[in-house]
Amino acid sequence: MRSESPLNRPRSPNPATKADFCKILTELVDKQTDDRSFREMCDVTFTILKERNSDPSDEGREAYKLWEILPILLHQNAKPPSSETRYRGLLQLLEVFGDNAGWRHAQGDEVLVALIKEFLTLLSEGRDALGRDRLGDINMSCVKCLTSLPPRTAYWALLAVLKENERLVSLVIKCLKKVDKSSAKDKNGCSEEKQERYGKGLMEVVLSSRDSVLKLNGPLRRQAWVEGAKEVVEIARRWLPEVVDECILAACDAASGIEDRKLIEEIYGKSLTSVTESPRVLIKGEENSSKENMPNATVEITTKHVEPLVASIQSTVSPCMTRNVLG
Repeated sequence: MRSESPLNRPRSPNPATKADFCKILTELVDKQTDDRSFREMCDVTFTILKERNSDPSDEGREAYKLWEILPILLHQNAKPPSSETRYRGLLQLLEVFGDNAGWRHAQGDEVLVALIKEFLTLLSEGRDALGRDRLGDINMSCVKCLTSLPPRTAYWALLAVLKENERLVSLVIKCLKKVDKSSAKDKNGCSEEKQERYGKGLMEVVLSSRDSVLKLNGPLRRQAWVEGAKEVVEIARRWLPEVVDECILAACDAASGIEDRKLIEEIYGKSLTSVTESPRVLIKGEENSSKENMPNATVEITTKHVEPLVASIQSTVSPCMTRNVLG
């Protein structure tokens, strides 16, 4: 192990200072870090995040730093020829990350999308690339990751993935269904007001997400997004059909042009003429969401792609984070 590593310093029950923690994360993404050191640093990171998760004053800060590098760690260590030692360390990080309180309240941002896209990219490569055991592990980690998120955030991130890679559409649809299945248990016994609020939130995700769809390059990517969006609309319809009609009417009224109206009609699944001629269903607290957004993340994202992020982390310390089957 390198002599300057924070792991060589005497550690108190609170294993590392903030500077030490950032240095650990920097060394985790360094391909020159040996396997034993990598696993030891995963152990330290696991302990730090477990402790911070129980301290409200620290909640989310260290975890978010791990979120930033997880797409890189997945890319580097999930597939052979990555050693079993490094792979087990990666699984340990995924475990603590999925249980983190900050993740369970995460908002939409590019780091979140990058992580989910890396998960799905690995799964799309299948058993030939990962091996049977690793494929199962990554699959379960992905499901835990998605179902631990607020449903609205998960749906938003999955639709955002389709804007970058249309080839993942079948996996995204499966994930949308998995998130729905996980959250549907809360529907039984909940009030109509809660069902309305939930359904309306999903429609706002879809309709705000569409704002950049017309600018996508290539019809295949656009069509992939439409397929994902239609699935979310159907999920919202199962919660409260009237919400879907009302939100579609509002979007239709605010449509930017013919192409936008056609897109709204596609995701709605039927002609808008019949809807606009029908009496409006009044929904309490109606709001028309015309901008593509989600609540702002706690930390501003400065990096989108894996390689630039590796370079950034290696050059400076950033101030800036189940078992189930995808059917």
